[in-house]
Order: sequence, then C-alpha cells, then structure tokens
Amino acid sequence: MGRNAWLREALASRRGPIAAAAGAAALFLTAHPAAGVPRPAWSKAWAEHELRKHYDAVSAVCLPLGPATREKRSDAFKEFVCVVVTRDGTRYTIRLRPRSKHAWTTLGIDRRPAAPAGAPEKGHPRGHSPRQPE
Repeated sequence: MGRNAWLREALASRRGPIAAAAGAAALFLTAHPAAGVPRPAWSKAWAEHELRKHYDAVSAVCLPLGPATREKRSDAFKEFVCVVVTRDGTRYTIRLRPRSKHAWTTLGIDRRPAAPAGAPEKGHPRGHSPRQPE
C-alpha cells in the first residue's frame, strides 16, 4: 500500500506543471487568432499607390523583396523597398511589410533632404560614358 501511495503522489505532483504548460499553450493559441492566416501581400503598383497617397509624393518606386504569390491574376509580395520623392524634393527610402490592404509596418526608413537649388547631383551626369572614345 505504501508503494501505491507513493506512485499516486508522484503522478499528482507532475500533473500541476503539465496542466500549467497546457494552459499556457491554450492561452497563446487563443491570443493569436491570426497565427494560421497568411500575411497580406501587395502588388508593386499598389505599394507605390499607397506610398504616393500617404506621403503626398510626386513619385514612388518600389522593388519587391522575396518570392511572389499570385493574387487576383497578378503577382503580390510581402515586403518592399521603396523610394518616395515628396513635393519639396525630400527623398525617403522605406522598407515596408504590408499589414492590411491600406496599412503597413515600416521596417526601416532613411530620409534625404532636398538638394539646394543649383547644387550638382551626385553621380554621373546623363549621357556620360566612363570610357572616352579615342
């Protein structure tokens, strides 16, 4: 009888941590209902449209990162790197990940102020060839 009592006590003492772990797992799964739902994806054109609208920009150009998924007969992506030029000439380089149809998470942003009027542009001027003909 002493052995059975010891076995019951050992099993009972192990039920507590197991029940706590099961409860924590259940809370985690119910706290994140979107765990099985795929993240939103945007087309390149939609990402550019959303940024132009949000920043009241003159132009926005985006490059998708990662593999494409097919949504409504077009390619969609889950991450982008975009350059946005505002009306005052300020340039933003933004890395973003869509959260919904109209919202995104900014993963990184770099702001470059507008160049002063008359300042030369950095880089090669248009039409410049690194090799000069002889």
